[in-house]
Amino acid sequence: AFINGLAIQQVVITKSYSHEDWREDLKRITRMAGAEGKPSVFLFSDTQIKLETFVEDINNLLNSGEVPNMFPYDERAAVVEAAR
Repeated sequence: AFINGLAIQQVVITKSYSHEDWREDLKRITRMAGAEGKPSVFLFSDTQIKLETFVEDINNLLNSGEVPNMFPYDERAAVVEAAR
């Protein structure tokens, strides 16, 4: 990643880390890679899996390129517009 100039993105899991925190971090990372066009690597290890929904979201992202219902309609429209 470093040699190719990619930004490494990680989430910091704490005791109080919630599903909402996860979604906000995932939104930030996908915005950076998509709308801002910054080549990135999302580094996530099995020790960071606090909830099964984390794995489901990553699976959806890898399989379809999006996470269902991650962005409300207005935010989604803004991200799509920024990516153009």
